[in-house]
Amino acid sequence: MAYPNNGLKGFTSEEVLQSRKQSGSNRLYLHPKRPLVKMLAEVATEPVFLLLLLTCGLYFAIGDRTEAWMMVGAVVFVTLIEIVQEFRSEKALEALRQFTRPRAVVIRNGERLDVPVEDIVVNDIMVFEEGERLPADGLLLQQNDFSVDEAILTGESLPVNKTLTAEGNRLYQGTTVASGMGIARVSAVGGQTEFGKLGHSIESIESEPTPLQRQIDRFVRQMLLAGLLAFIVVLAINFAHSGSILSALLFSAGFCAGVGAAGNPGRLHHLYGAGRLPHDEAAGAGKTTQNRGKPRRRHGNLSR
Repeated sequence: MAYPNNGLKGFTSEEVLQSRKQSGSNRLYLHPKRPLVKMLAEVATEPVFLLLLLTCGLYFAIGDRTEAWMMVGAVVFVTLIEIVQEFRSEKALEALRQFTRPRAVVIRNGERLDVPVEDIVVNDIMVFEEGERLPADGLLLQQNDFSVDEAILTGESLPVNKTLTAEGNRLYQGTTVASGMGIARVSAVGGQTEFGKLGHSIESIESEPTPLQRQIDRFVRQMLLAGLLAFIVVLAINFAHSGSILSALLFSAGFCAGVGAAGNPGRLHHLYGAGRLPHDEAAGAGKTTQNRGKPRRRHGNLSR
């Protein structure tokens, strides 16, 4: 059922562009992508990569250039795999964001439009009803039996009734319409919303490692120590047997790289700690959010 706009015209296309230029788009903070230099630095500090480099240098030192260049190829191959995996992950995340992108209803040029939430700008007129999340901060203009669940911001367990008075007309991004429907004028978008500010304050808090992270760190250290001891033992045995330090180093490095005792835990730690899922660009607002499993109630005319 379509509801009347009650005389609200909203922005024109030109006004939308001007407002977006002045106040920005309705996007929250996104974790920046890892630069290529940082990816290469992380690869270069992994134990298996260092062992490959050591083996490569030893082959060059003894003049076995065929084996040396084969090791160079292995080093390049490991690096390329890391970079390709990173870009594929970023591409998959971007596709997921596009697929789950929330939408909202706004009034522009006197018509109701269904637009992506990030396209909303300051002073847009947004329309919402029961079960939807508010896509931006705003001031309530019209409402009918309207209440909002603000637990995500305030922790209150009960919905808050909203009115058109100065004390009760403020709406906040990320909160959920518990009942009724309403129309509001957008007052803040993106990082300028209360939800966005809360996200920035949380980002500034230095998080402590979880018990699982501590266990993984301890496991990595133990395996690195075991790998170092194995390297020393194998080096000593081979040196005593062959009398050649270069041959002993090659065998020891190849042994440790083949067993992978030092590298695999490091990879596990890297994968566990590399979670870079970005914040939802629009705080999960819009029509793709929950309706709490209830049929929507339709409401009559809005009150002014």
